[in-house]
Amino acid sequence: MRKIKYRAIRKSIPNGPFVYGDVLSYTPIGDPMISSRNEIQFKTSTPSFITCVPNTESEFIGLHDKAHKEIFDGDIVKDVIDDGDDIIVCYMQIFWNNDIAAFVYDSSASKDKSSYEFLTKEWCSEVLVVGNIHDGITYNDYTYKNCKC
Repeated sequence: MRKIKYRAIRKSIPNGPFVYGDVLSYTPIGDPMISSRNEIQFKTSTPSFITCVPNTESEFIGLHDKAHKEIFDGDIVKDVIDDGDDIIVCYMQIFWNNDIAAFVYDSSASKDKSSYEFLTKEWCSEVLVVGNIHDGITYNDYTYKNCKC
């Protein structure tokens, strides 16, 4: 079973690091809130929530990259393929696809999520997380080098 985990950017530090937790809720005006409690705290206390920047919340997909880093919805991953003649470098975004109810990666050359591939444990173990859509760099700023994806 996959561990349920969320992250978002703390509202009090808009360009700061992510905060991580196992509970995601929302304020009445729609701001996400994240709380993390261990098992003992979960049974004995009311959670303490950190208010976060809207639209920065993302969910752990249950898989890790080749550096054993957790992969979250919205992460940008780098795949390097040596086909013998060329070294192909591709950057792809991980995202949730509502139509098929699954986390997938964007395999479209135009980076518009018009085509996608299912995530597998094997594929994830061959890619590296290099950023995410909240880094202040748009997904299209990641460049392709001889990308045939």
